[in-house]
Amino acid sequence: MKYITKTLFFSLFFLLGFLSSYLINQGIKEQSYEACREEVKERFSLLDPATAERIDLKAPVKAVFGKIETIGGNEITVKIRPINAVADPELDFRDVLIGDKTQIVKYVPKNNSAAQVSEVGDEQAYEEDGYTYEKAILDINSLSAGQNVVVHSDIDIENEREFIAREIVIYEN
Repeated sequence: MKYITKTLFFSLFFLLGFLSSYLINQGIKEQSYEACREEVKERFSLLDPATAERIDLKAPVKAVFGKIETIGGNEITVKIRPINAVADPELDFRDVLIGDKTQIVKYVPKNNSAAQVSEVGDEQAYEEDGYTYEKAILDINSLSAGQNVVVHSDIDIENEREFIAREIVIYEN
């Protein structure tokens, strides 16, 4: 009889444990992305207000970095790096429209001194680690799948799957 009592007790204990973990997991799965995001922000603010401010998810996002996946007509699909730790994974791929005013640029090495760069202006050239780079304006035919790019926009694109680019900067792989 003792054996049956122990077996029933442990079986009941196991069943209750399994049932409670199942119900807890169901509750977690039903939380929305926004609820999780707000919870992360709240937890950061409890630890360090400066950290919470740095990950302020209300600051506008006007540029994304990524790799060109496809090109079709005046549209490219870019697989971006996540904007922040709690970025929506559904927005890892962005459809970037290339409008009439979109500039496609690449900074190419230039063999000039820093004194000459300052005459050109910040928009046309810059110096980094002793090397001078000049801004070259390109066209859509210069884009190819696999290129690393930074896409700039005039609007907040944090939650936009599709947007018009103001500027696309091509970086060497």
